[in-house]
Amino acid sequence: MPEILRLKNVLRPKAAFHIGRTYLPAGRGFRAHRHDFSEFFLVESGRGVHEVNGKRVPLEAGSLVWMRPRDLHAVLGEELRMVNIAFDTKEVLAFLRRYLDPLPAFFVGGALPGLLRLEPDAVRWFGLRLGRIGASRTRLDRDLLLLELLERLAFRGSSGMGSPAVPPWILELLDLARDPAVFIHGTRGLVEKSGHSAEHLAREMRRHTGKTPTQIVNEARLAWAAQRLEVSDDDPGDLAHACGFSSAAHFYELFGRRFGASPVRWRKNARSVFAPVVG
Repeated sequence: MPEILRLKNVLRPKAAFHIGRTYLPAGRGFRAHRHDFSEFFLVESGRGVHEVNGKRVPLEAGSLVWMRPRDLHAVLGEELRMVNIAFDTKEVLAFLRRYLDPLPAFFVGGALPGLLRLEPDAVRWFGLRLGRIGASRTRLDRDLLLLELLERLAFRGSSGMGSPAVPPWILELLDLARDPAVFIHGTRGLVEKSGHSAEHLAREMRRHTGKTPTQIVNEARLAWAAQRLEVSDDDPGDLAHACGFSSAAHFYELFGRRFGASPVRWRKNARSVFAPVVG
């Protein structure tokens, strides 16, 4: 029967989570095991093989994997350096549900654990952050780490274990989509910037982000309009056309669905606290 690793055996007193770093030279690894906790591990350098739930998946620098207690896994290294962060499952899921309900498949669903491919700058960021919190390991440290993970999931998409990393051109396009000069032209603006056909763009966007180009464009338009409502006196109808909506009614509908308030109410709420005092 596979060994079950228990958080209480590694968690030091008053710590909210555990951090461990491991180096696995070629031919060395961890035997198959489960946990009574959740963890994510990040490959900082090198490569290896992850044997998880009956599948063999390659690991490389930047691979960040979210492990659930039910997952059975082993790791074989090839000059692999990795960091593990272990959490109490109930505490972490309760925290995540404050921001995401229901939780995405990255955290709870799927036959295989969730995988995120991090760019080198993100890997360096995690290394620096873990170095700063290595001594304290408070709940605040834990929650800030998880919020950073949520932010990267939101902007870069997540994939199932073994799915390809998000291509750099997709990541660049997601940044460009927030530019008014791009989103005002709708999906046509994204297609032109991508250098790919509309069909290829739609297929790859859905594959890597779970969203259509139209959804991505409209999210960028609404975010821009919400910011303009907070800082300008522009008429909401004019803003609808300025960000590329052909119908103000459609803009109002999508805005209310996205933010839970009409554009007029959004502006009023944003300014209520900072209204000037008269007299």
